[in-house]
Amino acid sequence: MVTVPIYDDKYRTRLDNALAMNEPLSKAYYLKEQLREIWVQVEKKMQKRYW
Repeated sequence: MVTVPIYDDKYRTRLDNALAMNEPLSKAYYLKEQLREIWVQVEKKMQKRYW
């Protein structure tokens, strides 16, 4: 059985470039979401403390 590549080399290069350019933005987004989770946890503890 012969496998046929879904993308040609030109498309693959463009995709790799786009992913590389987007990497810092995606890291920042995931960091923001992780910090949001931490913030929510802190808030819940504070609510229980002062409730």
